[in-house]
Amino acid sequence: MRIGLGTLQDEFALSGEFQAFRGWAEALKAAGIEARLFSPRGESLRGHPYLRVKAGEFVLRKALEQWSFMDRCEELAPQVDALHLFLPSPYFLWIGDRVKRRSGKTVVVTCLGEDPDLSHRQWLALCRRAPRFHAVRYAARLLSPSSRFLCDRYVAGSDFVAGQLRRAGCPKDKLVVALPRLPAEPEPDARSRELALELSRRPSFLYVGHFLPNKGVDVLLRAFARLCAPEAGLMLVWSGLGDLPAVRRELRALRLAERVRIVEHPVHLSTLFVRARALVLPFTASFGQVSPPIILLEALRAGVPAILSRAPAVAGLGADGETFWLAAPGDARELQEKMEAALREPDGGERMRRAQRRLYGGLSAGPDLKRLYG
Repeated sequence: MRIGLGTLQDEFALSGEFQAFRGWAEALKAAGIEARLFSPRGESLRGHPYLRVKAGEFVLRKALEQWSFMDRCEELAPQVDALHLFLPSPYFLWIGDRVKRRSGKTVVVTCLGEDPDLSHRQWLALCRRAPRFHAVRYAARLLSPSSRFLCDRYVAGSDFVAGQLRRAGCPKDKLVVALPRLPAEPEPDARSRELALELSRRPSFLYVGHFLPNKGVDVLLRAFARLCAPEAGLMLVWSGLGDLPAVRRELRALRLAERVRIVEHPVHLSTLFVRARALVLPFTASFGQVSPPIILLEALRAGVPAILSRAPAVAGLGADGETFWLAAPGDARELQEKMEAALREPDGGERMRRAQRRLYGGLSAGPDLKRLYG
């Protein structure tokens, strides 16, 4: 069996989309299924290990490359038994309809993210606060045709996204819920080992991700500034997207520059996880990323005490105080309280590590791949 496995985004290796795509490709290889990987630019994937790209520009490129992506699907279709398309959110699903009609092949679509359930007024408010990030997404949502769900299978990474697809008209017998697959982690590198030693010198919190408006880094900095624990540290591992200068300005305004370390290169995650007092993922909104977030799945696989925002993307993955601590999105005071709990209860953090590994082991098996394409 040969599968044409396509992603709309191959430029940035640290994005959740590309990580989920790579993880699925590795799972196909392990199952003995040949995969032809492709993107809008063909079968030579870019996958830059570290790239600084403006958020609005990044989303705009994906919107503009939809057409060349469909062309690549048509070119590859005669050479494979099935096509599997990784698409960012529900308002890109119409691409699958068109590919199905034109190719006549079995077509499977993975819907990586959720559709924001927002009113027109709420969208405009978001666009005023962060126009580069939100305006392009809102325009894509308004301009994209609705899907008729013509493809053979639709894979959703969470029950929340699956529910959105069902309400949009996806037949239940076409829908498969399966966590995104994670690629294998490489061997630890020297720089990551040095950072882990730095984390171990004092009780330290860790953030890994982009500096985008939906990630809540500003909320994290306010919560950290309120902590009555001057001995605590914070490490921000920036993945390349977002406004780094704005974060540096916020650090200076809050007088945190001496206590917060910003890392501007890829890291070996599990090496840092083992030394962090807690990983903090204070998302103010769970749309605009893979659902559930890839960094959360990385944390569950490795086991690390974690503080998360209550969001649809993480619903059903564990219990507050057992698998991780939960805080209301955008609430710096509650986030501060959870961070204080992490400092106060190191034994509770160790229990979380064990609970997370058990949870991930039970959820990560995934569907029968050969049956999925049959």
